[in-house]
Amino acid sequence: MPNKARNGDLQAIDACIGCLQACIGHYHKGLPIGCVQNPTTGKEAWILPELKKTRNKQNVLVIGAGPGGLQAAITADYLGHSVTLIDQSKSIGGLLRTMRKAPMRHELAESMLDNYSRKLMRSNINVQLGKTATAQEISESNPDAIICATGSRPYTPAIEGIDDPRIIMSDDLFSSTKNVGENILVFDFGGDWPGMEAAIYLAEKGHGVTLISSRLHIGETVHQYLRNEYLKKLYNLNVTLLPHYDIGAIKENQVIIRNLFTQQKQELTNWDSIVLSLGRIPNTELFEEMKGHAPIVKQIGDCLGPRTIEEATHEGMMSVISL
Repeated sequence: MPNKARNGDLQAIDACIGCLQACIGHYHKGLPIGCVQNPTTGKEAWILPELKKTRNKQNVLVIGAGPGGLQAAITADYLGHSVTLIDQSKSIGGLLRTMRKAPMRHELAESMLDNYSRKLMRSNINVQLGKTATAQEISESNPDAIICATGSRPYTPAIEGIDDPRIIMSDDLFSSTKNVGENILVFDFGGDWPGMEAAIYLAEKGHGVTLISSRLHIGETVHQYLRNEYLKKLYNLNVTLLPHYDIGAIKENQVIIRNLFTQQKQELTNWDSIVLSLGRIPNTELFEEMKGHAPIVKQIGDCLGPRTIEEATHEGMMSVISL
């Protein structure tokens, strides 16, 4: 960073996104310090020599412009490959686009989107947004490698009443114009940011919110420094916090929840809408369709298995280093 500043190359400096995940988060877990935004951090001794190797130029197609796909495309471009990046959305970011609407995640998302936007502008990547990748078109472009970074979608449990119109998936909440009523139940499975963000978003709008989580405690998988801020916000907004429960069924105006330890069931009746954040499943359909359309076809990030941005950016980089 000081060298970039000294050379006047300020646009090449990445802003910290403030996630605390791979830096202080790794430190607290006894792991080597890394960086979500810069996956080479902490691995320089073996990755930098790999990045300097002479390579044969290849035609690389990256499908999906979320963090994993963006990192794959930018790394491939840095290595001298001819790169095309396709996404069916009209803007880059994947789940970052959802995060930028969330009350306490928007700064992280905005910073990361800005960092990647500047990298794309400085690259030779052929970015094609608002385009759906088809097997025929891809086969005709004759790619040497296809990197599938098509992300994931919310998991929907097979429970009674799951088709109730009063249910909203957390992905849709921040852009929904639906009248959700006064009292909202938010169900969280992963103990991650989506459930807490949904609860804060609704409580800030004046709704009565109960956040129900199947984890040992609210925000269990979020780094403690961030979790402290989330919990402070949730308590200040008078959100009711109920860990150790999952959703069992929806019967007319009753929501049945189950204690994970005692298996005892309760019926909740004071609610108008339900927000579900129950995990994600990978979008593997295009990956399966792409097999055989290039000598190398890989899946990365949530398309491989829904996890965090850290895994997505790491796999994005590694997927093209190994070409």
